[in-house]
Amino acid sequence: MIESHSTPFEIIRSTRRKRIALRVWEGKVQILAPKRFPEHDAKVFLDKNFAWVQKQLHKQANHASYQPKKYTDGEMFSYLGQNYFLTIAYAKKPVVMVRDNQLFVFIRTITDTDKRKQKIYQQLRAWYWQQAEQELQQKSQQYAQQLGVQFKSITIRQFKSRWGSCSVKGDIQYTWQIILAPHAVIDYLVVHELSHLKHHNHSMRFWQLVESVMPDYRNSKNWLKTHGHLLRIE
Repeated sequence: MIESHSTPFEIIRSTRRKRIALRVWEGKVQILAPKRFPEHDAKVFLDKNFAWVQKQLHKQANHASYQPKKYTDGEMFSYLGQNYFLTIAYAKKPVVMVRDNQLFVFIRTITDTDKRKQKIYQQLRAWYWQQAEQELQQKSQQYAQQLGVQFKSITIRQFKSRWGSCSVKGDIQYTWQIILAPHAVIDYLVVHELSHLKHHNHSMRFWQLVESVMPDYRNSKNWLKTHGHLLRIE
């Protein structure tokens, strides 16, 4: 970790990146830079944008903080933007299901508390992942037709600091955690990544294409900036 103006930051270099950019993610300052971008120039760039960085850090600090999950009955878990009460039950076959306002997790009887929590987490994560695969595949096909584009593949992953990506070859990747967000936010992410098939940048034409399908995309974009750090189940 490097410091500038007493603000720690890290440089994330990539051979694919041509321009330098700033990102504040979960209270961390990151500089996205080309592969051989000098560290000194990164510090200069951060100094020029110091006021903006401080504003983002302050904004994120005022957001609701994430509370680690305890995996106990009655705890709230989000799915497609709705909150559900966790209900733990025991069965021979592990199953996760949503019914009414409850998220049921059926597990085998485990007496060790730590092992029990780990098992519940693993089952929940696998279930969320499966739901994300189904939902994002369906939405991608739907919006690809509206945008008049074709993707090569859809893959679900777990990213640390992004919601999705689109390669020049048409391979699209989404993070599974987005399945916790409301439908409109998931739609925005899908349209965003599919639009990169026509404009592999964030130019005015890119945003015009996004807006042509989602006139109110800014609401979802802002929601993700404000609440994205809460889309977790750890």
